[in-house]
Amino acid sequence: MKKIVLIVALLAGITLPTAEIAQATTTLSVNHTSDQPSTEQLKRLGLANAQLTSVRKGIWSVSLNGQRAGYIINSSSYAKKVTGYNGYTPVLVYVNKAGKVEHIYTLPNQETPKFFKMASANLIKWKDANAKKDANMQVDAVSGATYSSNALNKNVQAALAAYNKYCK
Repeated sequence: MKKIVLIVALLAGITLPTAEIAQATTTLSVNHTSDQPSTEQLKRLGLANAQLTSVRKGIWSVSLNGQRAGYIINSSSYAKKVTGYNGYTPVLVYVNKAGKVEHIYTLPNQETPKFFKMASANLIKWKDANAKKDANMQVDAVSGATYSSNALNKNVQAALAAYNKYCK
């Protein structure tokens, strides 16, 4: 619905509030994030030479040098209703073969960069979390970036819930 409103408004020369445009733009682009992680994203996850095998939409088994190394989960497929202040805040979560959160990579979003940077700094608290036992862990929101912080937390939780349901 927002896609249609944005297109009609633009064609009619109507100015929409920035938040509505950001939300509609995010809706238009969110489907692209369910694709396999790019080479650059794999590098940022510490998996430059990884081979990926699709497990299901938004989940890939990771192999390094022919050995199973864990899974990557894209939260876009599992946190479709989770939004920050300006829209979706999807992440890639790499869970290593020991079942621990190894890395989290934030995907493109429409959040205010200053606040999103503050919120995403808190993702380090998920490092080494047990994907099964800590899947519902609550990471404190960053003051001043509460919406973004909470959305990132919910995206990680959704990715770990998908890991627990579909992996191993």
